[in-house]
Amino acid sequence: MKHSDVRWNPARREHFCVSCGRTTDSFDIADAQQRLERFDCVVPSVDAAIPEPGTETIRLMLKSLKPLG
Repeated sequence: MKHSDVRWNPARREHFCVSCGRTTDSFDIADAQQRLERFDCVVPSVDAAIPEPGTETIRLMLKSLKPLG
């Protein structure tokens, strides 16, 4: 079982995996687990692209919020 901790969110009326945050609108826990098993239980931020060490990155400058005049 990839998603080991699936819980019900009554406010949104959906089941969700506590580990990865993936959701399903299934009301039955068995059906929800079956639907979630189609996907790997991976935290999305872990798969985010990170620049290689030594690569140049661009820094954006923030505009001042001082009023004109």
